[in-house]
Amino acid sequence: VTRSELRGDRSNEDPSVSSDRLTIVWTSQRSGGLGSFDIWMATRTAPMAAFENVRNLVEINSAQHEGSPELSADGLTLSFASEVNGASEIYRSVRPTLSSTWGAPLRVDDLSSAMQDYEVAIAPDELTAMINREGDFVELTRANVTASFGGETVHPELYVADGDASPTIDNGARTIYFHSGTIRDLYVARRTPGGTFSAPVPVVELDTPNNREADPFMSADDRYLVFNCEVDICEVERE
Repeated sequence: VTRSELRGDRSNEDPSVSSDRLTIVWTSQRSGGLGSFDIWMATRTAPMAAFENVRNLVEINSAQHEGSPELSADGLTLSFASEVNGASEIYRSVRPTLSSTWGAPLRVDDLSSAMQDYEVAIAPDELTAMINREGDFVELTRANVTASFGGETVHPELYVADGDASPTIDNGARTIYFHSGTIRDLYVARRTPGGTFSAPVPVVELDTPNNREADPFMSADDRYLVFNCEVDICEVERE
């Protein structure tokens, strides 16, 4: 399904959806933003229904680039990358209820580094993270949701080509989707018994030749995917 109601007047990228599929966040350069790419949000009353109530998250955006929004399963925590202080770093904002505005963003020190941390993926249980750190996928874990992330593991076996980006993972990072290539196509890889990943393979059923398919976000059960399709956001379910 192409979510044309989210289109606006510019391209839309990096969607992320709550576990009930009623809230979506994404990035866009559409009119009404604060500058560069901003994070936007919309809600709906039922899964797969049209989204409504589109709004710019002015409480977390800046005049700089904000991207890679990652919405927690309960819709109360938002992790994202921001260049508000120059380098691309990972930030987090929380809200007490689904009807509340987002709190002031705070830099996530355990997910940020001295390098450029362009994108972040957080597993639904919030115990595993995958960072796009200057083109490398770096995995971090923690024992519980109040602990800090650590134990960085780089996964060179996921390299496809220049432009590997926008990871999304399930619990334990057993499965990872991302995009690669100049035009952008979707790839998937799965964890092997040895702890590394299998060779990434294209998601051929979602590929339209010469069209952009990028920025995937998967559900915890790997049965639902939302992604950037050309200038739009599309969502699909397995049969």
